[in-house]
Amino acid sequence: MLPEIERLLILQLRDQELADLESDLKRIPAEKELAKARLANTQKAVEEAKATQQENEMAVKNVELDIETRKTTIGRLKTQQFETRKNEEFATIGEEIERYQSEIDDLETTELELMEVGDALQQKRQEAQEKLKKAQESVDEELAAYERREEEEKARLAEVQEQREAAQAAVDTLLEQYPTHAPSHFLAGELADSVGDLATAKKRYLQTVALNENLGEAWLQLGLLGIASGDDVPTTVEY
Repeated sequence: MLPEIERLLILQLRDQELADLESDLKRIPAEKELAKARLANTQKAVEEAKATQQENEMAVKNVELDIETRKTTIGRLKTQQFETRKNEEFATIGEEIERYQSEIDDLETTELELMEVGDALQQKRQEAQEKLKKAQESVDEELAAYERREEEEKARLAEVQEQREAAQAAVDTLLEQYPTHAPSHFLAGELADSVGDLATAKKRYLQTVALNENLGEAWLQLGLLGIASGDDVPTTVEY
């Protein structure tokens, strides 16, 4: 293998590794946010379970208050009943006492039902808290792993960038040493094209066809560059 081809391949490998590292580093913030979103959903479930349980507890307290209010009323009515001397009034008060006692019975049934619901809600809240605990541990581990990965890849990115610069310098030197080797100039053009350096890519492709105007692939790439940039597409090489 010609030395310039070998150096070009090394440069190509460095460019590919740089692209992979940069792409992965761009994904890491989004992956962190996804992990945090999963945790937020679990936290929301705990908050909703807590709110539902508190609403049920408030309903129980309201029922207890209604029961106590009616018991107080019954006590007052019994006092009135004891003090009255009229049979009709005595009977009317008795009916009122029975009505309030019936309401108390219904309210006590409701209270028991709400307390049963409360037990189920307490269990649901505990389960949600357990899930949150596990999710927190899992997300903390994920975020720590992302931080380590990000730090390692940034260090590797800096290292590869240095290697890429060294490889580019070596390629430039070798192309000067082998200025008439058209395939080397073409490969150098492709490398420049792949990293978005269109000016250098065009220069290399032109050098390629100047050395070997029968290299159709070089003409094709020049044409594509011309279309992309809006420049005139060369059809001949000026010497």
